[in-house]
Amino acid sequence: MASLENTDVDSRDSRDTALKTAEKLLAELNPRPVSEEKNMYQLLVCFWMLAKRDKATAEQALQELTTLAGYLKKIARRLSDL
Repeated sequence: MASLENTDVDSRDSRDTALKTAEKLLAELNPRPVSEEKNMYQLLVCFWMLAKRDKATAEQALQELTTLAGYLKKIARRLSDL
């Protein structure tokens, strides 16, 4: 039983380390303000937010993903009109 508990703690520690690493890497990125890089960056940030498994953060991520999807839909519509 103690081994199972140690595995859970190790798993949580590993997850926390991965989330901190992802946060640092995202902070190092510097996407151009209006570009596809910014959209990709925002998508990565939303994935990071969802990975935190916090309800409020996940709701914020979903709101941002919805906004991003609307923006991308507009772009796709403009491209199809060309």
